[in-house]
Amino acid sequence: MTAVRAVVPETLVVGGGISGVLDMRSGAASFSAPEAIVADVALAEVHEKLYGANFRVGTGYTDAKVPDSQVLVEKTLKFFVIL
Repeated sequence: MTAVRAVVPETLVVGGGISGVLDMRSGAASFSAPEAIVADVALAEVHEKLYGANFRVGTGYTDAKVPDSQVLVEKTLKFFVIL
């Protein structure tokens, strides 16, 4: 980010990330757990407040096995929390 902005200061540079938590019993990753959403929000806040950089959080991951109402709820909640 520093190298790009040193050449063209008005360039839009965006970072991004996807947080998840690991179930220690099964080894399964969960991307829509409350802890993962809180970690995403914290990462976005740190990047925006400390570095003045735009930070985007991925909302494409879901914990559902098949596309059903769980997917809709997870994506909607994560999208509105991240805004």
